[in-house]
Amino acid sequence: MHSELYVLGNWRHHGDDRGELSKTWLVDPFSSAILFPDWLERQDDPWMWPMREGYDPLVVFRPSTWLLNEGWKKAGVISYRETPGSQRG
Repeated sequence: MHSELYVLGNWRHHGDDRGELSKTWLVDPFSSAILFPDWLERQDDPWMWPMREGYDPLVVFRPSTWLLNEGWKKAGVISYRETPGSQRG
């Protein structure tokens, strides 16, 4: 399992994506997942998700080391649909 998936998709693991409003979200907008540029489904898009008016995103810095910036991709990119702890196909 990717450690990135655990951090970015932890809300799915705990079922927080099944609330009335949150079940319509693709990622947790209250985490850095909304600004993560390397989701499988968003590889060709310069911006991630549309943000609602008044949304004040977290300050997120891109990693500066090769391992955290590029090296992890050798294990395969991750999908926002994946749940941490689930088996990858």
